Amino acid sequence: MGNNQIYFKYSRFFLLSIFLDEYNIFAVPMLVVFIDRYFSLSSLQIGLVTGATILGVALGSLSGGIITDRFGRKNGYKINMVLFIISAFISALSPSAGIFIVSRLIAGIPAGSDISNTYAYIMELIPPGKREITGANNTLMASLAILGINFSVIPMIIMHLNTGMIWKVSMLISVIPAFILLVFSVKMNESEFWKNSGHQKITYTKIIKNLMGNPVMKRTTIYAWSCGIASSIEVGTFAFFIPYIINTLDISGILFT
Repeated sequence: MGNNQIYFKYSRFFLLSIFLDEYNIFAVPMLVVFIDRYFSLSSLQIGLVTGATILGVALGSLSGGIITDRFGRKNGYKINMVLFIISAFISALSPSAGIFIVSRLIAGIPAGSDISNTYAYIMELIPPGKREITGANNTLMASLAILGINFSVIPMIIMHLNTGMIWKVSMLISVIPAFILLVFSVKMNESEFWKNSGHQKITYTKIIKNLMGNPVMKRTTIYAWSCGIASSIEVGTFAFFIPYIINTLDISGILFT
């Protein structure tokens, strides 16, 4: 298969995968006003609800790297999609705030894992000149995910559906792209780079040693880590203060909220 064929075959699915990751990361912060009313959350529970997914993303980023290097990009991809589907159903069917918090922690794990797995795929399957464009669309996918959540909620508000129905349906919508990607992953090619690289010998220690031994790669890596940490803190902090912002600005009405 030629480079252009590979690019057109995989890029759209990789972008949909990034969209799914971002949808799960932003879903709870954007739906917390409905979740709060449904479960009657305390201040502590609001913090846990909005932070659980981010904690899961952090755990998933670490475990995802190990899984994708040990078992392959394709198997790692399948595992992530299955976890997305399971966590969405558990979230929607949660009988209590505690179970919901755990379900969003679980949802964060494939979100973090899939980001590392998807970018490994992008770098190894899509040719140079194309992969940079695909990878840089992360911000676009985040914006589309935010818009997707908004557009899923607004019609239900207009139809005066109850609070529980609004956030549950929005959560379950993420099952659609996850199922599409799971079906796609069955026929997805495994990365030749992974198959030929003696993957069982790949370790974080070796990777970090190689990165730190090159001054440019060292500075780039530290910068990337710093950006990732700052971005996670930004998302979590803003989500935590959403109720405070709404109350301070005297915003009234569920649609305006």
